[in-house]
Amino acid sequence: MLKTAVNRHGQRIISFKDDTFTANKSRVLAICEGIRKQQLEFIWSCDTRADYLDDELLYEMRRAGCIRISVGVESASNIILKNIKKKAVSGQAFRCDSGSKKVRHANPILYDGGESGRNSGDISTDMYYINRAKPNQFVFSQLHLYPGTEEI
Repeated sequence: MLKTAVNRHGQRIISFKDDTFTANKSRVLAICEGIRKQQLEFIWSCDTRADYLDDELLYEMRRAGCIRISVGVESASNIILKNIKKKAVSGQAFRCDSGSKKVRHANPILYDGGESGRNSGDISTDMYYINRAKPNQFVFSQLHLYPGTEEI
């Protein structure tokens, strides 16, 4: 499909719209290898989570043309992450950003969920993260509850 999109339809920019594109590391490595072997020339981006990235994956993705990764980081506060039942810890976001900067394709997104119990200390933690990580871009979003979603 990528070969057809690039060679037949002239696509030069592709965005993989999967919230956890890198969850299956071997699949992503195979995609990257296929892009290189087929000598497909295009740039691409994807979305994922910090705990689904490592230096090897970031390196191979960059070699295959990845220029941006949007990483959902609901909060830099471990208390908030626990309250919203996230398995990630704030340190993973720092490691992810550090590795991404090495290959120059990071676009972390910092979500503010408006969680109950959020206080100025939690906001300070988020701002510390932003100042330390220096992401290319960050976006604060509001928590949205949908029918059937557990309220926090």
